Amino acid sequence: MSTAKKRPAAARATPKAQPAGGANKSATKKTTKTTKTAKATKTKAKKATKTKAPNLRVARLPVVWRFNTGVQTVGLWVDELVWVANDDGNVYALDRHGALAKQMKLPQGSASVIADEAWKYAGCEDGKVYDLTGRVPHAMYDVGRANIGWIEVYRGNLCVADLAGTVAVFDVDGDQRWKKKVKDGGEGWVLRVDGTGLYHGCEIGLRKLSWGGEVLWHNRGVDDVRFAVDHGDALALTGGYESGGDTTLYVVEKASGKTRQSVLLTSDGPGFCPNGAEAVAVGRAADGATRLYVACGNYLFGYDEALAVLWEAKVEAGPICNMQLVDETLFYATSEGAVCAVDVGAVAIARALTGKVKKARVRQAPKEQAEDGGLEIVGDAGGGVVVEVIKLGGKLKVRPLGGKFRSDWFCQFPRDLREEGARFVVDELREAAQGGFYRTLGDIRRFRP
Repeated sequence: MSTAKKRPAAARATPKAQPAGGANKSATKKTTKTTKTAKATKTKAKKATKTKAPNLRVARLPVVWRFNTGVQTVGLWVDELVWVANDDGNVYALDRHGALAKQMKLPQGSASVIADEAWKYAGCEDGKVYDLTGRVPHAMYDVGRANIGWIEVYRGNLCVADLAGTVAVFDVDGDQRWKKKVKDGGEGWVLRVDGTGLYHGCEIGLRKLSWGGEVLWHNRGVDDVRFAVDHGDALALTGGYESGGDTTLYVVEKASGKTRQSVLLTSDGPGFCPNGAEAVAVGRAADGATRLYVACGNYLFGYDEALAVLWEAKVEAGPICNMQLVDETLFYATSEGAVCAVDVGAVAIARALTGKVKKARVRQAPKEQAEDGGLEIVGDAGGGVVVEVIKLGGKLKVRPLGGKFRSDWFCQFPRDLREEGARFVVDELREAAQGGFYRTLGDIRRFRP
């Protein structure tokens, strides 16, 4: 959700020279520097082990369906729907078969879609984070003009990492709780959170911060961190491209920050060329075995829990920018705007290794939808909840009306809709998991009885 110009797909990484016999587009979501200052070595990573899978190369991925958005797509979140957002600000919600279920338009490009309990959010290049649970998106947070790398929302608290090395946390009402900046910590593409703290990946490694902003540990040995996902008591992440032009998969312990495992991503396949476009997904196979999937450049690798490679495949439609595993389906989004669902189950991969792959269903995104920021006006609340905007201590707050809700609790509500005395009808109010306030869910309508 950068406030800078849209990221040109061909300028996000500086690839090595192309190997003979294969052309590789360097389109990806990350900008890398071509020079690097001397790196600190506070926490050394274990030496990476090279691995190849010359006999385990999948000629063509078993893609079940593909949805073409038309431009680079980085934002991706999968639950009952597949939520994606692209560089043109188009947000699509697809069903698990790839059919369009919902479409929205943001004011500018978006590179992140995330979820917090029942809520879905998209970060936007206008510096705002939009709630996607209603008919139209509403700006729930405003983080200013920072050049944002990644966002997370945890129990209503917005966490932001920017490309200058800053991590900031905003409360449920949109007020900044704290901001911390690390020297030389640019390229802050990774931010993951849990109840114990925030995990921040950037050019100088991976750090864990407390919810108060204190640095709990710092692993510099993983080099520049470009993508990370939860892996039980650890994080699975990629790093190292900026310093050496190669990418390594690391497993880092959450509690201590120590590197538990690492493996260098490499292939003698045609056109393999790391270019800084990286993504990771972790899950379990049908037999309960842990599986890790790693995208590097225009290749996708499957690993077991010991980081032994199981298979590799060249990816069509551009390098993978983001991906997520649900059961045995791997969903990913690419630099060329393709959103794909791949069957990574044992049977499908075994068939793919022999060249037996069914043709994927392909759909095109519909015509771009115009922005619709207007609110419906209603005179009856129907089955919704009426809320009112009041001024308290110089700030505009939103409270519920009606005996069912506590009058001393306020509501998380879009700031750009707050006007003293205004009343609205919301589909639903839910008590926050930590208590103390309510969160609006669904559509918002202006109430004029």
